[in-house]
Amino acid sequence: MAFNTKGVLTQLETIVSGLAGVQATYIGVPQSLGNAVCAYITLGGQRPFDKAGGLRQREMQYRVVFAYRVAGDVATAEETIAYLLDALEKVLYADRTLSGTVESLEADFSAASEPRYVATAGMEFREYPVAVIVKQSRNYP
Repeated sequence: MAFNTKGVLTQLETIVSGLAGVQATYIGVPQSLGNAVCAYITLGGQRPFDKAGGLRQREMQYRVVFAYRVAGDVATAEETIAYLLDALEKVLYADRTLSGTVESLEADFSAASEPRYVATAGMEFREYPVAVIVKQSRNYP
């Protein structure tokens, strides 16, 4: 396996955009969110290290953020995000290799201990981040 940062990003976009209820999925933080239920995926930190002689491994973090336009209905925002979190967990752990792009995957749903409401282009969104941590390896001489 080779390092493939973009391949993981593409796989995550495919997974998230396939979740029922997500109306738009972006790679990168969009300047504005036009739909009621959106998601965006961003790159996080990468930690490369030597695993063994001739084997280099890299732990990579990605952030999936669900955003729901509140429009005064916080209960529906929370319920929708709750559904999306369960759906994402189910899909991620059904194939922890992301179609062969990674060796292993873990998802951390704990980053949203405090509710986050963000004003974007004059509208209020409830955001919920999820960290997806993957590992890839490559050989070197």
